[in-house]
Amino acid sequence: RLRRALHLSAARRGRERPEPKTAIEPDRDKAAFELRWPNVIRIDRVFRPRLTLDWGKVEPLTLDAGQTARIAELAPVVEGKPDMTAAAARSADPAPVVPSGPNG
Repeated sequence: RLRRALHLSAARRGRERPEPKTAIEPDRDKAAFELRWPNVIRIDRVFRPRLTLDWGKVEPLTLDAGQTARIAELAPVVEGKPDMTAAAARSADPAPVVPSGPNG
């Protein structure tokens, strides 16, 4: 197809495709070194998600409230990067509830 396309494009420009000056032919003495590739048209990939877990090897998860972080430093993001000059500490504790009086 490519040769025909090149020939047609050359013919459209008003000139014929030149004949090759050097003949390229296989050498029978080197036939043992021939390289071949399979004609692969496409590869269909099938994703089969499967998660297996050996519960006998899983260690129990122990939560320790003393090891839980209570304060985190948060910084605003400027151009996709954190601006650490304006970092502020935020507490993970819930805000204290202030009881309201009879007027609301």
